[in-house]
Amino acid sequence: MYLPDISLPEKMAFSTNIHIYINDLVGGLHVGNHTLVSYLNEAQMRFLTALSFPTLIVDNAITFNNEIAVQYQREARYGDVLTVQAHIDPLEDRQYRIAYRIQNQHGKTVLTAQMGMVFVDQATGRRCDVPGAFRDAWSQFTGT
Repeated sequence: MYLPDISLPEKMAFSTNIHIYINDLVGGLHVGNHTLVSYLNEAQMRFLTALSFPTLIVDNAITFNNEIAVQYQREARYGDVLTVQAHIDPLEDRQYRIAYRIQNQHGKTVLTAQMGMVFVDQATGRRCDVPGAFRDAWSQFTGT
């Protein structure tokens, strides 16, 4: 079995909580993998909103997910409160990765993941460099 190498930083820059509702369950037993990935997307929106980009648009470029790797480690169940942590690493010229960890209220890891992200110029529809405003916001957010 192939498992992607998902390396996470020791300290994550962002954290948010997500409550599991009955409609999130598969067959009434546990949260389905498609729902866990939707939690990553929700956390991404909250993260980018914290960076002051709630529309995913930065300097006329929109950020897109171009790849994802996920490792499921344990079930999440109805009533759990999940903590989703996120961190951008690395931030390169033409792309960046968001590393994620989801833990349950007992501190047990439910999944780890990485999303590869790119920016696309809205006018041309072509991939472009990571905008300076995004770099600046990330630097300010982390204090680096």
